[in-house]
Amino acid sequence: MKAVLLIGLSIVLSQAAHAGIQRVQEPELRDTELMAQGMWRDPATNMIWMRCSLGQTWTGSTCTGEASKHEWQAAQDAVAAMNRNGGFGGYSDWVVPHIEDFSSIRYCSTVFEDTIDIPSKAGGTKTIGFYCKDDDHQRPTIDQVSFPNTPEGWFWSASPSADSDAAAWFVYFGNSYTNLSFKDVGKYVRAVRAGQ
Repeated sequence: MKAVLLIGLSIVLSQAAHAGIQRVQEPELRDTELMAQGMWRDPATNMIWMRCSLGQTWTGSTCTGEASKHEWQAAQDAVAAMNRNGGFGGYSDWVVPHIEDFSSIRYCSTVFEDTIDIPSKAGGTKTIGFYCKDDDHQRPTIDQVSFPNTPEGWFWSASPSADSDAAAWFVYFGNSYTNLSFKDVGKYVRAVRAGQ
């Protein structure tokens, strides 16, 4: 009787252990599927990003075509229009990212020079690296495997200036420079899912 119970218990424990292993592997499979569909999940924030800039087309392996530039309000409107027209990757909750969200996908192959305080999503400010030091860093300053063919250019955030209705925050992927710009200047757009 004890032998039967021990065998039964060992089968249950074995199945539970196997189920636990499967749960650990599911996020990797999910991430692989997202990548193949033109999306990338940031493991640091769990946010899902479009791999292509607005205006580019995901081919199944890379981004092609020209990224489009928009003034700040037109950038918000373009992403909202994409959502109304079916969205991307089966999701229709895409937004222009908050400037703090951008700070997690900037990549500097050298080191960041100086710091800058940006608005925090929780309120207040957050201190981040200002821009890549020197000129020998990788360009564009973003993970080029996750975000292929990203223009080495200026990308709008959804974060307006706290001091001026005419300005909003941006990131320049030529050196990860982060600052404010007038809203009537055309810049690129990369969308992130709002429903995280």
